[in-house]
Amino acid sequence: MEAHARDAATLAPAALMRLNFALGKAYDDLGRFGDALRCMNAGNALKRQRINYDEASMSDQFGPRTTASSWARSRAVCRPICRCSCSACRARALL
Repeated sequence: MEAHARDAATLAPAALMRLNFALGKAYDDLGRFGDALRCMNAGNALKRQRINYDEASMSDQFGPRTTASSWARSRAVCRPICRCSCSACRARALL
């Protein structure tokens, strides 16, 4: 695999991406974590080039993001309904 990586100019981008991921896994298994991270980052960069993604367009499509404060506000209003009458559930309902 390392020999193929040295001849990266001859590989198609998809093949190079898969080769980087395979090398990253092999290096990780061998404990060569720096080399593994380098290959995984290179594979991820090639993968990102293949993805057509526009964050602004997606935000418009799916609406506003949930923030920590909006999540906390919704939890204050929306509590799960429990039909149990044990003391733990009664105490949790008071939170």
